[in-house]
Amino acid sequence: MPTVQQIQYPNTTGYRFSHGSLRIMRGSDEAFGYKQIEYKPAVEEEQVRLHGRFPLGRTKGNVSFEGSATMGIEEFYNLVAALGDGYLDKIENYAVIRTEGEVTVTDELIGVRILDHTMASENGAAQQNVAITFSIIDMKINGARPAV
Repeated sequence: MPTVQQIQYPNTTGYRFSHGSLRIMRGSDEAFGYKQIEYKPAVEEEQVRLHGRFPLGRTKGNVSFEGSATMGIEEFYNLVAALGDGYLDKIENYAVIRTEGEVTVTDELIGVRILDHTMASENGAAQQNVAITFSIIDMKINGARPAV
């Protein structure tokens, strides 16, 4: 089950989670090069209507999960090399771990499959990145499933 941390207000002796608190694990290996990662659960419910103007209830709906990430192009090439031929068909599990001081929370992304990626280059000194979108079969947010 999820652990609850007691948050001190104002937090004068500690830190809040930042991108520097983040570690991403691909299976048992740490995954490097992620500049940004987003993932979300969603429920598509439907209201039950028979007669009259007002809904009579709702369905539990369908649950879906999706995500996206941005990573450095060199790290993306390493990921593709590790996944090998058919890398868009590979399904893996990821853990997104946030640690600050004594507090650690872990989100599990289960059954992750890369759906597409966009590789772009532009003139200038900035690092080249790859934008990735992926589907997720299930997830746990600090141990809690969004829907059961």
